[in-house]
Amino acid sequence: MQAKEAIRLLICVQSQHEAETLTSLLRNAGHPTRAHLVQSLDDLKTKLNEQVWDVCLCRMALPDIKGSDVMMEIQRQGKDIPTVYIHDEVDSVTAEKVLKSGVQDLVPTGEYNHLLQVVLREIRNLKLRRELREAEALLRESEKRCQVLLESAQDAIAYIQDGMHLFANE
Repeated sequence: MQAKEAIRLLICVQSQHEAETLTSLLRNAGHPTRAHLVQSLDDLKTKLNEQVWDVCLCRMALPDIKGSDVMMEIQRQGKDIPTVYIHDEVDSVTAEKVLKSGVQDLVPTGEYNHLLQVVLREIRNLKLRRELREAEALLRESEKRCQVLLESAQDAIAYIQDGMHLFANE
């Protein structure tokens, strides 16, 4: 993600006003943000398939959709979307339970500075995970090319490490 690239934000809250408050929080901190309000499981499934998302902010309990349903759908689809729950009453037992389920953090309602720091941390972590996956793919490709070169070389090539023959071409 580029420095000025917009943060793609999925928001699962009860009202449009609360979604706008969360979006404004990031925008006022200087981060361009594209957000979508999700209010049903079907809408969530559709949006997860439409594009790549950076963060999901979700109320733990809503009338039409629960935070656990959101988390399970993200995991079921194999998406790497950091999910942060927002809840009115945060205690250590609840926090432990949701963190074990795969949620990145649990933030009390109204703690906007805390929420901003959590979102920015998760954006940084997501960027690092994406860069790692890209580097691993490049490494695999390089290893394949090296193996093809070693196997197709006309000269004799042997790879020996600590006295053990690891590779010898035909």
